[in-house]
Amino acid sequence: MDPRVIGAKGPERRSLRVPSLGAVAATAPAVLLVAAVIFLPLGLLFRMIFAAGGAEAVARVLESGLHRTVMLRTVSLSTVVALICLFLGYPVALFLRVADPPMRRALVLALALPMTMSVLIRSYAWMAVLGRTGLVNTALLGLGVVDGPFDLLFNRTSVTIGMVSIMLPIMIFPLYSVMEQIDTSLLEAARSAGASALRAIFSVVVPLSVPGVAAGVILVFILCLGFYVTPALLGGPREQLLAQLIETDVRTLLDWQAAAVSAILLTVVAVVSLALTLRLFTAGHLLEEW
Repeated sequence: MDPRVIGAKGPERRSLRVPSLGAVAATAPAVLLVAAVIFLPLGLLFRMIFAAGGAEAVARVLESGLHRTVMLRTVSLSTVVALICLFLGYPVALFLRVADPPMRRALVLALALPMTMSVLIRSYAWMAVLGRTGLVNTALLGLGVVDGPFDLLFNRTSVTIGMVSIMLPIMIFPLYSVMEQIDTSLLEAARSAGASALRAIFSVVVPLSVPGVAAGVILVFILCLGFYVTPALLGGPREQLLAQLIETDVRTLLDWQAAAVSAILLTVVAVVSLALTLRLFTAGHLLEEW
């Protein structure tokens, strides 16, 4: 068998295409630019860490209870936000897929419009909504539901709400992009075979939308790892995330090595998460083809 042929399935074979020299030359400047933007800062961080006592700085950060707690909090909160966005965004993406074109355009515009606004402004808006004299407490007090205002700000709940509101469109658009490519005749075939609408969705749409789910979840998760403004405004001291701790190490403690180590750890978590997602998705995809 030709070694260039992979994933042979009966008479159907797909071969790997070797890019031409012209294509490599055309894309080389962009690749070099992206590589410089990504790897040059990482190189400077490594130089900062190991310039003097690098191993001690790494050990100090890894053994620090504060850094471990903040890292675990950052990863867990990012995971929760990604799952909530998936739970809320999947039905919206599905509705976009089946909606009429005018309704679809209006909804896409409504989802994209908040993304044009600053994260700072949107976080301040949530402070106005969730504050003790904000819209939520005012409405509850006016309806007589509660006797006093709730403490809805400066806790894990307010941070989660703020991050979900910002990340939700970023989850919806990859899901919708994949769902748009699903042939609706498959749903019609499932319905004609006696499946209910819900079962047709779970048996046809859900398996075919897995690439969108993987892309949306990993994108939201990685972006949440570096959140700074929203947790700083909506969270309290106990809800500090790693980006805030890095800022404290740099500006308050003047501990540049600890900040560099934390930044490298954050990058490692993001890269490992992306690699695991790609590996799981690729393994599942190849298994289905086989």
